[in-house]
Amino acid sequence: MKNVRLRKDGRFEFRKVINGVKVDIVKRTKLELLEAIRKIKKFGYQKTQPKLKHNFKIFAERWFNLFKKPNIKEASADVYENILDNHLLHLHNKNIEDITLDDLQSILNNEKGRMRELSYLTIKQVFKQAYFEDLIKKDISQFLQKGKIEHTERRSLLYSEQKLLWESLGSDHLSLLIRFYLLTGCRREEAKISKQDLLSEGNNYFVYIAGTKTEKSKRYVKISKKLFDELSKFEGQIFYTDYKSIEKRFRKKVRALNLKATIHQLRHTFATNLFVLGVPDKTRQMYLGHASIVMTNDVYTHVIDPTLTAERIKRLYGKWLPEY
Repeated sequence: MKNVRLRKDGRFEFRKVINGVKVDIVKRTKLELLEAIRKIKKFGYQKTQPKLKHNFKIFAERWFNLFKKPNIKEASADVYENILDNHLLHLHNKNIEDITLDDLQSILNNEKGRMRELSYLTIKQVFKQAYFEDLIKKDISQFLQKGKIEHTERRSLLYSEQKLLWESLGSDHLSLLIRFYLLTGCRREEAKISKQDLLSEGNNYFVYIAGTKTEKSKRYVKISKKLFDELSKFEGQIFYTDYKSIEKRFRKKVRALNLKATIHQLRHTFATNLFVLGVPDKTRQMYLGHASIVMTNDVYTHVIDPTLTAERIKRLYGKWLPEY
């Protein structure tokens, strides 16, 4: 058809001057475009009002709550929410139609490691949705240069760091949660346990971890009588699961100790301690909930501290540590 062309972005466009006014219609499919042209011919062309602008923050929140959050796990949702609220802050007061490639690339250039990769993925998904809804004429995010992502190593805590953190723990609930992470190696979101998850068999004590990933992540982890007794004092759910609050309180605690550590590093520390203590490969794999021993040994085991010995680990954790 005359005045109709297929654009490079895969959409169809109709351009024509009608009564001295330039008409420019863009649709996702040729069928939609022909229907729009038919209406013009039937009802005549009327000059439309200026197109409404869409605030990036409002649109991104709508995308997150409607399309993303219902389809991902709570922990992943927290990550996306953090990206939108804090790492894409400079876009909040802009309209999505007015954001340039320079705006987006500048944000990525100021990010490092995993946060750069997550920011990149979030931007791509938001702009893909905006393009699908015809809010933008071109999805500029496809031209972003992610660059090489330098992943920081998730190392385990050195003996001196473990000692500093462990000796700072008291009898409060956060301290018990930190002990639980250090002594079970569970992932942050796997601490959702109750008294019913505790098991004793003779002189052996275990906690059932429901797991969050594969079938292998559902497992029993051996714990000490000391930890078993402390956990048994609670009825119902033992630990709160407001993970944002947990992360915030943990960061505040380690900053006060002048220590750089994350909750996930406690899992790496548990894995390394098991290795130094001589726990067999298959047992360590089972306790960590890994599908493969390769993951246990290559990713989670870090023996880089010559001061970390089995004797020191046993002396530091004392009765909190079980006999493996």
